Amino acid sequence: MEGTFGEGVHHISFVVENLNEKVRLLEEKGYPVIQTGNFFNGKGRYALYGHSLNI
Repeated sequence: MEGTFGEGVHHISFVVENLNEKVRLLEEKGYPVIQTGNFFNGKGRYALYGHSLNI
């Protein structure tokens, strides 16, 4: 499927309060987190979500 859809958005980020709570809410809605971690400079955390080709 490579190249089927052309260029597009690769990453989108949001600054949120209480990341753990946001992850829990999204998981309850059926959006499982793929990866979590800390930024290399120690000044923040992230949660990575994937996508479905059916959206």
